[in-house]
Amino acid sequence: MVKLGICVLLLALALSTANGCTNPKVKSTTYSTENQYFSGESVFIAQVEVDCNGESISLHALVGGQLLPVSKGITSGSTEHFQVSWTEDHDRSGSREVKFYDDNGASSIRKALRYGEEVTTSPLFSVDIKHKNSSNEMWLSPAFLAMIAGLLVYWLAYMAKCKLQE
Repeated sequence: MVKLGICVLLLALALSTANGCTNPKVKSTTYSTENQYFSGESVFIAQVEVDCNGESISLHALVGGQLLPVSKGITSGSTEHFQVSWTEDHDRSGSREVKFYDDNGASSIRKALRYGEEVTTSPLFSVDIKHKNSSNEMWLSPAFLAMIAGLLVYWLAYMAKCKLQE
């Protein structure tokens, strides 16, 4: 009984000292596909730099009701670098909200998603990715390519004529 009391006391002490990151300083950079001519799907990338007062954290991202893994990069000073990426069909333009959670928040979200409940956990922070409708136009117009091909044929013919006249 005494061992159980000590275990509960130690657990309560551990939970009270593990405050987590409550007020992170975040800097973000985002990317989304602009031209769909060379790709089958739109790609989204969010890179974030997080300063949590020197605390090391693990992050998870919630995008469109799906929990995604976040890769951790090299730490510089007290700033940690993270990146999350995913793909979608080209159909939809607009803004995508990426919500970032720590391990405890991600565990709560997994539980809510597993049982079909609404996600009520507050994110540590969120980042918006603005996605314009991608174009499927070629980078070079067909008329320009035809002109270059015509000039190339003219130059080759002229060079052959010069060699014959020597």
